[in-house]
Amino acid sequence: MAPRNRQLSSTPLEILLFLNGWYYATYFLLEIFIFVYKGLLLPYPSANLALDLVMLFLYLGIEVARIFFGSKGNLCQRKVPLSISLALTFPAAVMAAYYLLLQTYALRLEAILNAILLLFYAVELFLGILTLASFSSISLKKLEDSTATVLFQLGDHQDSFQEITRTIASHRHSITFTFQLEDDNCSDFTTWKFNFRKFRL
Repeated sequence: MAPRNRQLSSTPLEILLFLNGWYYATYFLLEIFIFVYKGLLLPYPSANLALDLVMLFLYLGIEVARIFFGSKGNLCQRKVPLSISLALTFPAAVMAAYYLLLQTYALRLEAILNAILLLFYAVELFLGILTLASFSSISLKKLEDSTATVLFQLGDHQDSFQEITRTIASHRHSITFTFQLEDDNCSDFTTWKFNFRKFRL
């Protein structure tokens, strides 16, 4: 998770996910009524009607999971849930395209509803990728910040030094210390550069 003093969550993405949730709830209810209408008034083959209804409920599951993981990943600033949400955007877009173009009978109202959904997905995918990139950049920054340089002044030392790596292990953490010693050529002191990185087990 990102540092608490850095707020990386995307407000536009969260607003879109919230609106998308309410829009999809309305879309789902309207589609149920539309299928009832088409089943009663149009020569809708029973097998096709059943398939379209099953896919609609599958679509509902995908969309609920996508919005849940997207909101959780964005608000908690976690990459894995947000990545899952972005991955689920593609099957959700395929389902919207199916109901827009490939279902047995597509009404004009359905075309408009699904086109709006595809617009939601395009914008959310773009914002999600930007947000995920910001989470990745702060993770890299944290890794870089975990390496510190400590300068040690030593007197009267003329030997050449080589890099020494020593790992100290405890019951919970492993700490790696890297020593790089060099002569600063400006006094009778030698500068010791002490780098360490701490990894949680």
